[in-house]
Amino acid sequence: MSKSPRAFLDTITTSVRYDTRNTDALLSGSSLHCPPFESYVDALVRFVKQRVEERRVKHAEPELEDPLS
Repeated sequence: MSKSPRAFLDTITTSVRYDTRNTDALLSGSSLHCPPFESYVDALVRFVKQRVEERRVKHAEPELEDPLS
């Protein structure tokens, strides 16, 4: 996974078409299948948001106490 959220967004907003025909053919007859993107995109976005927030907190500047208060 890219370290930059912007690079990640560039990657997922690039117009592409994925063809799962070969995978579907290989998996036919088994209980496995390729799930539709719509079924997991929300979880993917939540994961990315969580990681971005974790990095933001990890790299945040520590708050300094006001010596005049």
